[in-house]
Amino acid sequence: MMPNEERSPQARPGISPGLSRAAQDLLRAAAALARECGDSAVVPAHVLAVAVGDDDATGPFGIVRTGRRARPPQIGSDVANAIAEARAAAGRSAPAVGVEALVRALLQRVAPPTTYGDAATPAPESGHDEAHPTPPVTDPAIVDRVVRILARRTPSLVVVVGTADLRPGRVVAAVRHRLATFPLPARLHGVRDVDVRVPASSLSAGHRVHAALQDVDAAAGPVVAVLDDPLAVADAPGGAAALAGLVVGGAAVLATTDEEGVASLRRHASLRRLLTTVALDEPSPEAAVPMVLDEGEQVATHHGVHVTTAAAQAAVMLSARRGEERALPGKAVDLLEDACADASARGVATVDAAAVAATVAADVAAGGPTDVGVPGLGDLEDRLARRVVGQGRAIAAVAHAIRRAETGVSDPNRPLGSFLFLGPTGVGKTELARTLVATLFGDESALIRLDMGEYQESHAVARLVGAPPGYIGYEHGGHLTEPLRRRPYSVVLLDEIEKAHPDVLNTLLAILDEGRLTDGYGRVVDARHSVVIMTSNLGSRLILDPGLEEEVINVRVRAAVVEHFPPEFHSRVDDVVVFRRLSREDLVAIARLHVARLVRRLARRRLDVTVHDAVHAWLAEQARDDAHGARPLRTAIRHNVEDMLAQAVLDGRLAEDRGVALTVGADGLRVEADATW
Repeated sequence: MMPNEERSPQARPGISPGLSRAAQDLLRAAAALARECGDSAVVPAHVLAVAVGDDDATGPFGIVRTGRRARPPQIGSDVANAIAEARAAAGRSAPAVGVEALVRALLQRVAPPTTYGDAATPAPESGHDEAHPTPPVTDPAIVDRVVRILARRTPSLVVVVGTADLRPGRVVAAVRHRLATFPLPARLHGVRDVDVRVPASSLSAGHRVHAALQDVDAAAGPVVAVLDDPLAVADAPGGAAALAGLVVGGAAVLATTDEEGVASLRRHASLRRLLTTVALDEPSPEAAVPMVLDEGEQVATHHGVHVTTAAAQAAVMLSARRGEERALPGKAVDLLEDACADASARGVATVDAAAVAATVAADVAAGGPTDVGVPGLGDLEDRLARRVVGQGRAIAAVAHAIRRAETGVSDPNRPLGSFLFLGPTGVGKTELARTLVATLFGDESALIRLDMGEYQESHAVARLVGAPPGYIGYEHGGHLTEPLRRRPYSVVLLDEIEKAHPDVLNTLLAILDEGRLTDGYGRVVDARHSVVIMTSNLGSRLILDPGLEEEVINVRVRAAVVEHFPPEFHSRVDDVVVFRRLSREDLVAIARLHVARLVRRLARRRLDVTVHDAVHAWLAEQARDDAHGARPLRTAIRHNVEDMLAQAVLDGRLAEDRGVALTVGADGLRVEADATW
């Protein structure tokens, strides 16, 4: 006898002393069942009946394990009835009853045992099974792929890889439903799916794992073992080897984990060659809607409300535009549940799109909290022109591209729009980008701005997309890919693109052409919901030349673009937009906008300032500089208007109980007491 074998204190007649106490108890229970059935011999059918049919068993093979000793299982009446039915169906004595016939009879009468491994019933031929309700809505292509892998000649450890937001557990549930209700490949005929759970108990982790895997090893026919926590199994003492032995022995294993979990599984040499991963990608908003609606029905039932299809659509769109570091459909379901909780608290029975939008905030969807579609595309030019002065052609070009993308006319696998803004400084290129992001996404913080003058070296590509593994800065992510991954609904502004290294331009081709970019982690960053704007000062001298007409300027500036940038770059841009030089009237209008912002800022502090129209013209004249556009206006307003108003506050002339008027006199600007007070 080996030193590690359990010694029986006293050998009993008819049972080998080399067996463990648990095995002895199992055989004695089988013998008792044989006597109860009137049979003269113990056959495998009796042993299997005891192992499967014990209602009170909590350990493997029907043996109750307490960590100290085992006791014989109770013989349930369903077991005896199942054997009698199998004998009657076979027309012969019980010892001749086949194991498969007995299993079929047991499965019709005996509930699945509450053990570490819970076996589901075999797949019915009718295609309908009350034990398998309607499957969760998920990507059918992923389910098909998993089933094909399970049907391969060589079993493997199939791991569905994805974060909790991607719902890998629902994919596994859909696969199990497919195994139970759909026609299957020959390799999976009669397959049984067995849950393998490793609960906490007084036993060591290694013993719990081995006990759980024994339930799978004892199952008859093709088996798919479903692990709820593959890392707990693999990291337990001897667990990886036992799991590998299970797969090598013919059982397919299905599990879920994330990317870090896969890396941990690959560290086990015994599992590395058996591992087959099926990665989940974030579904498109269109594909996510039915998933959110399906899970939303459970959420609605929990909160006692009803969820409409429009609410699911709103949750998908608004959760995506919030830009959280999460994925669909999970973040949309969470948003929908928040809306359900709010509706339940207010006593509202139905959650619609307006309720979801109100939960996010009134400014999440630009154009109003109840508008969850594309906001205000019909008057997009007017809304952009409220802040951008004198650039009607540029505004129209941007609006046309956005309308094409948002209405589904343009290629959905490219960004919403990609533009090359050309013009001298101070003509509104950056201001149009800010206005566009505020109009489309309701928040100027969705602007991702990079100064391409910092990317003039070839190695700067690593800073843009993230350093590769093993290099300094690998853990920080790319300056472009990381914020774009966190907030896919955004405007990417690349200032002075003409200064970027050619390798950087080649890297940007993937965004312009395919709407995606791979970062240093190997993750694909989605840029299809973003707007890419690149600015350049190319052709500024031509634009500032007063002797050239606008059409001539456009032709010559576009020729300069073709000469400077490689054709594979400028040909992928949706539109090259040339900004015109600002006139005096444009500067007056811009001065009016800046001063109005200052007045509103003071009004929030209950300080009333009245500004005469002559002030705007005076400021425009002071800041007139064709080479710098409207930039000198900020300096003129700061030194002339803001300084005078600050002094008025200190002198007490401007206070909550008295206002002032800003006028123009012979010596310049004046701050006078407002006669209306």
